Amino acid sequence: MSRRGNEGEDIIGSWSEEKLDLLAKYLKAYSVIMNAQKKVG
Repeated sequence: MSRRGNEGEDIIGSWSEEKLDLLAKYLKAYSVIMNAQKKVG
């Protein structure tokens, strides 16, 4: 998930990309758990 500007420069650093990847994984797991809670009651 690289974010590049017009000249090819990094818009966000690699640490930000790692943070966004981790957030995406967390949100996916959270939505699975919340959807399972709806089905239970």
